[in-house]
Amino acid sequence: MPNILRNEALSFEVGGHVGERLSANEKTWLVPLLENNPDLFGAFLRPDSNTLFKCMWHGEFPGKILAGVAQTYLATRNPATLTVGRRMTELLARSQRSDGYLGPWSDRERFDNPPEKWDTWGHYHCLYGLYQWYRVTGDRQALEVVCRAADCLYDYFILGKRTFASQNWGECNFAASHMFALLYEQTRDPRYLQAAEYIVRTEWTLPYHDFYTNSTLSCNWLESSLAGTPFCYSAQKRWESLYTLTTLAVLYRVTGNRDYADAMESLWWGIVSHDRHNTGSFGTGEGATGDIYGAGSETCNTVAWMTFSTEYLKLSKNSYVADELELSYFNATLGSQLGDKEFVYMNSSDGQRVSSQIELAPHSYEGGREMNCCQASGNRGLSQFTQWGRAERRPGYLSELLRTVERPDAYAERASDRNRAANRLPEKRFRTDYARSRPRRTFRTEPANPRVVVPGLGEGERRTVQRRNSGTLLPVGAKVEVGRRRGTRFGYARPLLGRGRKHGRSYVGLLRSRYCFP
Repeated sequence: MPNILRNEALSFEVGGHVGERLSANEKTWLVPLLENNPDLFGAFLRPDSNTLFKCMWHGEFPGKILAGVAQTYLATRNPATLTVGRRMTELLARSQRSDGYLGPWSDRERFDNPPEKWDTWGHYHCLYGLYQWYRVTGDRQALEVVCRAADCLYDYFILGKRTFASQNWGECNFAASHMFALLYEQTRDPRYLQAAEYIVRTEWTLPYHDFYTNSTLSCNWLESSLAGTPFCYSAQKRWESLYTLTTLAVLYRVTGNRDYADAMESLWWGIVSHDRHNTGSFGTGEGATGDIYGAGSETCNTVAWMTFSTEYLKLSKNSYVADELELSYFNATLGSQLGDKEFVYMNSSDGQRVSSQIELAPHSYEGGREMNCCQASGNRGLSQFTQWGRAERRPGYLSELLRTVERPDAYAERASDRNRAANRLPEKRFRTDYARSRPRRTFRTEPANPRVVVPGLGEGERRTVQRRNSGTLLPVGAKVEVGRRRGTRFGYARPLLGRGRKHGRSYVGLLRSRYCFP
């Protein structure tokens, strides 16, 4: 199987500005979530008898939030957040019908009856949230609920000879392919691999009615990306597409089929080149337009983009992808948070920000007045560094992909005793007051043989070839030697990435450390 990076982090310690933002959101949004939105699961628990208003994507809310709860708990280990995650898992388990259905719609209305809703999309997010909860906590009940719901989708669509495209909104409902691929990776049940490849190779080519263009189209992303067509020029370029497109990375991991990796690579670079704004956000409005200077991007866009980029980072092992994730996180994601609790709908390039609870108020309902797509996604974006902050390639090798610091002890990653023993890695803590005073600071770590990686440095390029003064603009891919004193002390020579600037082919940003062990 392909040699890819994996995220096996068991715990994090987060401080500084990032820690303050995450902790404040955890306290004001996640912990009181179920008390403030008592009918979040109302339609799930009573699909045949509730009178709640339900927008087409109503089923996504619990799953998006639970994915963020899982990531936040991984970062903070707050017992109150653990309680919220357990309650949400239990409520989803109680909501599941005998055939595995896990949505808010009645038997008469579910899936494609009628087609103008995003029922399979809602299933995808609930399954992904539960799967993330299982990965973080080991809760077997969560995994069992996921498998039963996936089996329901498989039976209804694959065995029932119904197409996912029959629901329309293919860019949304095809997302089930990502969950099928992850479940195959987890369980090795061949049905899940069959379903994932069927969606990618067959459903992506099937025509359906597109609401936004009022036309019939087929997405056909696999063929177009292999032909080198940027995503913004594909037939379907909505942001929701990124979740089904993320399937490509997982399929490459489990099959070794190079077509999947090549398609993923083509799509990622096409988006970076044509649709990644200087804020690190993806797309203009709610999709790709080929305009990197567009007015603004939806918060959900950027969360999906970071998910897609995380999987491409694992596949490519290219540090430039980590640079892009940092750019997205420290600009678009943190910039989408309003105060402690709320998130914006559009993260506009002109700096204007309006709460999603105002602009997207029609998504909400009695007993769920805080619900909308961007509010549900916001915490997942805020805690998403847990998915790419540490990525391991093989025992004895650790690539520290998130090492951005804004205040003393701003970020420190700690592996558990069990994980350190398994990989023969010492515990590492980084402290610095970099960016608060003089531009040249130092940090201390063990062991004493780091190599410094600058943005754009490719895999295997580890020679330090030149020394530059602090603040010097370096071409993308350049290598820089930093000052050494007494073995384990090394200095930063460039400003913070999250506040860096691009000047043509030059970049000012953070140096990141990489460790190689024999």
